Amino acid sequence: MTEINLLPWRELKREHEKKQFTIYLFAGFAGAAIIVFLINFYGQQLVSNQTYRNNQLQNEIAEMQKKIKEINNIKLLKQALIARMTIVQNLLITRVLTVRLFDELIKVMPKGVFLSKVERSGDKITVLGYAESNSDISALMRNIEKNALIQAPALTEIKKSKDTSSAVEHEFKLSFTLSPTINGQYHE
Repeated sequence: MTEINLLPWRELKREHEKKQFTIYLFAGFAGAAIIVFLINFYGQQLVSNQTYRNNQLQNEIAEMQKKIKEINNIKLLKQALIARMTIVQNLLITRVLTVRLFDELIKVMPKGVFLSKVERSGDKITVLGYAESNSDISALMRNIEKNALIQAPALTEIKKSKDTSSAVEHEFKLSFTLSPTINGQYHE
């Protein structure tokens, strides 16, 4: 039998397999490196996109906070204007109210009653006067109770006049309240 030496062929095959293994190994490393690079790149893209969105949200939040501050400033300005309008309206009402008070005093005053002094302190009116009789003072109080503008009469003092020669016999002090509204409606 002939002897065939397969050793060189095996060595060539081993060298070829080593080269192939080395090529596959480098290809695997290169493929793994590319995959890791792509995954890292994708992750960085996700992070940068989320950072961009977060920045946009922060900018929008800052804009909204500015608008909220503006709205609060406008609300404060509105409240100040409403307070001023209320003050002006009350001044207008009280200006007209004084004239109305004197008109109503003339209407409720019975014959035989004379006023010497009228004082106003807020909504409380105090009048000093003279009357011919107690019944005249009572009539005045009844007329005040019936009136819508002046209400709640309270007689605080009544005394006999010192001067007996005049027809006026009684001195009185009467208080009542002034109502600027009737059933929620302001007097004009």
